[in-house]
Amino acid sequence: MTSVDGIYLLEALVGVRFSVEEKNRIRRNLEGFRPITVSKNKQGAEDFFKLVMSFPNPKPRNIEKDVKVFPWKIFGTALKKIIGKYVSSDVGLGPNVPVR
Repeated sequence: MTSVDGIYLLEALVGVRFSVEEKNRIRRNLEGFRPITVSKNKQGAEDFFKLVMSFPNPKPRNIEKDVKVFPWKIFGTALKKIIGKYVSSDVGLGPNVPVR
């Protein structure tokens, strides 16, 4: 999973398109789960990089540069952490207001 995959899934689950600031906040939260960086120039990661870049739309990247990927086993925990930091606009705080 890439952070882009995670963000798309979160947007679908909550039914809201996140702002750039919210997407960046989500990416920062995901960094705590220690993504693996794959690159077409990184020894041992070339084949995996080619596999990731060969996926159909939505593409993980439009340009070929390093991609950070997360193991699927952390996905449930990551999702709970990120969802737990946001509230719905239905509670009157405004759209996607972070919980403090």
